[in-house]
Amino acid sequence: MEVEPPPQDTRSPEQWLDSTSPEPSADDKREKRKADVAESAELRDKKRVKTTPVPGSGDDEPVQTTVPSSGTRRSRTSLPSSDANAKRFEKVINVLHAAITAQKNGEVFADPVTEAIASDYDEMVVEPMDLRTIKQNIRQGLITNTTEYERAIFLMFANAVMYNLPGSETYDMAKGMISETEKLISEHRATEKFRAH
Repeated sequence: MEVEPPPQDTRSPEQWLDSTSPEPSADDKREKRKADVAESAELRDKKRVKTTPVPGSGDDEPVQTTVPSSGTRRSRTSLPSSDANAKRFEKVINVLHAAITAQKNGEVFADPVTEAIASDYDEMVVEPMDLRTIKQNIRQGLITNTTEYERAIFLMFANAVMYNLPGSETYDMAKGMISETEKLISEHRATEKFRAH
């Protein structure tokens, strides 16, 4: 009986490292977002080149002239569309966030878990999350859509369910809030689809 060798990994070392690297931390994401914002502002401020024929030159050869980008013509009172969308998202998602926070056991998840509450929490939970941190992440632009928001909310509940023993008070509170939160997010998504049309 002939045994075939296992297939060889054809990925380069860089590809292998990329696939095995941990998810970036919140600080890494924040720095990347700052760099992306700076880069997009830089691109917006560049001038675009416009090709126009010079009248009366007789040769109808186009000549390049520079025209200021539309970003330089914008008044200070109007926001760029991406900023306006971000503000609109923040306003709408804050309504959902308030509804989730106002649930019967919302206060349990309102603030970060401290060492005084659970001394080994930081050792057991890789990415702690709470309602106040989620609200700060929305305000700072780290959560920019409903999917990211939903991920953060359910990460918070997953941490509570994973850390606390089944049958414990906090475990039961988290499980109870999960079903109610799913309903609220589902309703929110339905209104998002309605507004999009």
